[in-house]
Amino acid sequence: MHTTSEADHKIGGSEVQSQLIAMEQDEPRQRRDDEQFIWPWAGVLVNVHTEWKNGLRVGRNGCDLRDQFPQFRLHKVNPLWDKHGSHTGTAIVLFAKDWSGFTNAIDFENQFEAQGRGKRHWKEQKYHGPEMFGWAARADDYISHCPIGKWFQKYRDLRTIADCKNQEASKMEQLEANLNSQVEVKGRYVQELECRNNETCKLLAKAEEDVQKLLQSQSEEILKIQLDEVAAIAEFGRMTIERQKEEHAMMEQLRASEISLKVVEEQQRETKLALEKDLGFRKMMLDKQALEIEVKQLYGELEVTEIMPGEEVSKKKKIDELIKKLEENYEENEYMEALHKNLINKQTEHTNELRPAREKLIKVSTII
Repeated sequence: MHTTSEADHKIGGSEVQSQLIAMEQDEPRQRRDDEQFIWPWAGVLVNVHTEWKNGLRVGRNGCDLRDQFPQFRLHKVNPLWDKHGSHTGTAIVLFAKDWSGFTNAIDFENQFEAQGRGKRHWKEQKYHGPEMFGWAARADDYISHCPIGKWFQKYRDLRTIADCKNQEASKMEQLEANLNSQVEVKGRYVQELECRNNETCKLLAKAEEDVQKLLQSQSEEILKIQLDEVAAIAEFGRMTIERQKEEHAMMEQLRASEISLKVVEEQQRETKLALEKDLGFRKMMLDKQALEIEVKQLYGELEVTEIMPGEEVSKKKKIDELIKKLEENYEENEYMEALHKNLINKQTEHTNELRPAREKLIKVSTII
């Protein structure tokens, strides 16, 4: 950081030296260093046109006079008035405070001098005509007792060119010293900023490391939570599947129980029906046997009736009755046989209808 300060110091010194050299080049070499001028640089205009108006002399204002000489970059023009408020026909011309202002003041004077309207011509000629005269203000203008001298004594000073050079040199030295001081202060400030920046970088690095650790910890915690959630979801899914399996098994068992109950009921009904059929069949067989016995008896009676003596009419009537009864017995016997066959067929059909239910019951019982 000290090296940077020295470099800035050298640069500042070089700039100051360049400014001094430029100012020395702008200084008019033909002027003596002990010649006194009005400071800040000024000029004088005399024989400014005036006229009487309402008992007073009036003339052109400062702006109009300044605009008449744009090539000299006049800072301001102050017309002078007497104590009665009349225009004195004179004006003070103000230039910039630097050496460019001095150069413009000398050029201003030289132009009037070249046109025969300088200070020398003003003092030597008795008739001046309508034209203005002008020059750069010096010590004799300052000490004069006219309004011009009074204005300079009130608002301006006298300085030699040497005074101005010394003042500029002093200002440059002060400026250089100030610049060196500023460079040194800025150097220390930059060094302090670098220290602060290093501390800030360390703090930022530490903060970034802490943030990374925090993010890593949060990521691990989030991952653990996610894994726990996945495990919980998997466990819930497994329990749901188990519960569904149990519910399905219970439903199947319930259905099997219902089927078993239906099969048992059907078996009971079938058994009852079979018993009823068997009883009916047995009764039918007994009735058939009784009928066959009765038929045989009737045949015997018929044979006896045919061979027994008696009235033909009564015998024929009895024979007809026996024959009719035999026919009825035959018809009843045929009906009983048809009924027996029908019962056997229905029992077979019912057994065939129950077979799928029994097979399904056996299959469900095997799965359970």
